[in-house]
Amino acid sequence: MPTQLPADAPPGPPRVSPLYDPRIRGAAYQILLLLAVGLLAWIAIGNAAENLRNARVASGFGFLGNTAGFDVNQTLIPFAAATSTYGTAFLVGLTNTLMVAVIGIVLATVLGFTVGVARLSPNWLISKLATVYIEIFRNIPSVALLIFIVFALPDLQVVIDYEPSVILTLALVCSAFTADYLRTGINTVAGGQAEAALSLGMRPLQVITAVVLPQALRSVVQPMTSLLIALMLSTSLASQVPFPGRELTTLVSKIANDSAAGIPAFAVAAALYVATGLLIGWAGAMLEKKLRILR
Repeated sequence: MPTQLPADAPPGPPRVSPLYDPRIRGAAYQILLLLAVGLLAWIAIGNAAENLRNARVASGFGFLGNTAGFDVNQTLIPFAAATSTYGTAFLVGLTNTLMVAVIGIVLATVLGFTVGVARLSPNWLISKLATVYIEIFRNIPSVALLIFIVFALPDLQVVIDYEPSVILTLALVCSAFTADYLRTGINTVAGGQAEAALSLGMRPLQVITAVVLPQALRSVVQPMTSLLIALMLSTSLASQVPFPGRELTTLVSKIANDSAAGIPAFAVAAALYVATGLLIGWAGAMLEKKLRILR
């Protein structure tokens, strides 16, 4: 026998029409947005392909298997002009880019941490000099600094080769940001810990290196990851000077001119930059998750 509800039982929640359900309406809006974006992308790609066909410009990626026909002065992987393909040339450009990025981030990290610690020095002069260094190189465009090193310093009888000039530019600019990120990380450490260490007889430098820095470094993993990605992308500065190693941006310009595959060539280079940036970001997120301090 079915159970009878009492006469004074409260009514159930009113049924809402699917048109007024926020979840259904939100999903419908997202689907419509994706369809609109897909339609615009389809139209743009179709127009671009039609224009390329009319201009008799290659639009596929078949050129990657063609022989490059040019040499690269500095390579980390085997490359020969007579036998290597454009696909291999892209890998050469990527490895040269990563080489410059690794050297740059190592120098920037060492220099940045040195300047960051100097900024915390109780010595007034050292602290102010470190602050001036950070403010100068954090606010100067990388291209302007590279032009100054390459073209202005020779007037002062200071001549630096092109490759060290690019690496020096990246190291100086990124070290300023590293020092500033380090300061932000240090501010996350409770001041009472430093005071307790001082009360135990530790010297100020020992407090910084043994108590403050180990905890501060945990807080700067993500900013340093973003800085590494920015430094990797900034290696394209080398395209502004006769860089002997031909990093990716310089090399893709050569490939686009020789193969007459402008858009596909730059699309491959963009995909390599994006993939490398995503890989660095993923590694940084994993490291941050491992070192994170639960508060």
